[in-house]
Amino acid sequence: MGRRLKSVLPGVKVVLADPIGSGLADWVETGRVGPDGKYEVEGIGGSEAPANLHREVIDAAERVSDAESFAMVQRLVREEGLLVGGSAGTNVVAALRVAARGGLAGPVVTVLPDSWDRYRAKPWMQGWPAQAG
Repeated sequence: MGRRLKSVLPGVKVVLADPIGSGLADWVETGRVGPDGKYEVEGIGGSEAPANLHREVIDAAERVSDAESFAMVQRLVREEGLLVGGSAGTNVVAALRVAARGGLAGPVVTVLPDSWDRYRAKPWMQGWPAQAG
């Protein structure tokens, strides 16, 4: 997707949203995957770059903690009615940081890649969804 966007919009910047504990942000910045760490956000991050992740397309990386990711999920559910999971929270936190830095020639766009229903039994989901409304 990043390669296609850059072919159509040469000024576009592609930013990797990566959970703290994943080594992919280091890979974007240095070419070497960083050390494995523990994180709870599922479906993103990793200890090796997938074959379809092309470093030359990525301009920067934003590291996001589990706490920030899950707090954003709560906000997205409560304030926007978006039933998303932790990786969506990670992406939104990263996008808001990019937007807050300013100096942009256009909008900031992110993807909300999942749904919260598969995470309802996870510890980070316990207690708050019933109180979110």
